[in-house]
Amino acid sequence: MHRTIASLVVLASLVIGAFAFSAFAEDRGGGRTLAQRVTALEASAERQARAIDSLRAENRQQDRAIQRLLRFRTAANERIAALERRTSKLSGRGVYSGPVDNGQVQLGADPAGCAGEIAEWNGAGTSLGCVPPAP
Repeated sequence: MHRTIASLVVLASLVIGAFAFSAFAEDRGGGRTLAQRVTALEASAERQARAIDSLRAENRQQDRAIQRLLRFRTAANERIAALERRTSKLSGRGVYSGPVDNGQVQLGADPAGCAGEIAEWNGAGTSLGCVPPAP
């Protein structure tokens, strides 16, 4: 009789343990079935994939904006350097004192030599010469 009661107690404890484990497993899953949990995880993965794609698109836009800004900065620096090359040959009074193309203007010469002509920089922006005005 003792053995039977002990067996029943062991069996009862196993059954109660199985019910408790089953209840705990359902609580952990929110009472949902495995298929429902898989569906929820797939939906979450899809949302995350869309968010990642959106971030990648934003990153590409920012990369393009950065490239445009770098090109602008490079062009601006080149224009500033050209302006500095041109103005560095001006005295404090604004008188040009650099090289002259083709001997068209000579420093200290009579300014009538360029009378009616326009001062113009050469293509490299390194020297100044006189050219006739456009018709």
